[in-house]
Amino acid sequence: MTASAQHLSAGFERCQAFILGALASQGVRFDAICICPHTPADACDCRKPKTGLLRGYLAHSDYLREHSAVIGDRDTDMQLAANLGVRGLFLRAGGTPAESWAGIARELTVRRASVTRKTQETDIHVTVALGSEEPATVSTGIG
Repeated sequence: MTASAQHLSAGFERCQAFILGALASQGVRFDAICICPHTPADACDCRKPKTGLLRGYLAHSDYLREHSAVIGDRDTDMQLAANLGVRGLFLRAGGTPAESWAGIARELTVRRASVTRKTQETDIHVTVALGSEEPATVSTGIG
């Protein structure tokens, strides 16, 4: 391993330990941590945004797409989310409030429920987000 690769590895390990520690402090535990060891030149099927690295895990787990997310700071992370059929949460230094760690934590922890009811006379869709700091909005479609 070159000195540059060792430096990247040490930096990665520090970042990984910080993230895992922060999530563990909130009760989040992982069944598996999947890391592709290849470079782009290797043209493997496990490097993001491809899903090969996750294929075995996804085939043997009962994860729920609607309750899952990919958090990332690159376009390939968002493409991976799309390829998996889950929401992508973009983390961006200097981005919008939703693109901060606090915004992502809010998005992941807000309790949300939706109900839709359609009859011959009405088409009603209600979404409730408990603990949300956003103002309530109502749209009736009637001027």
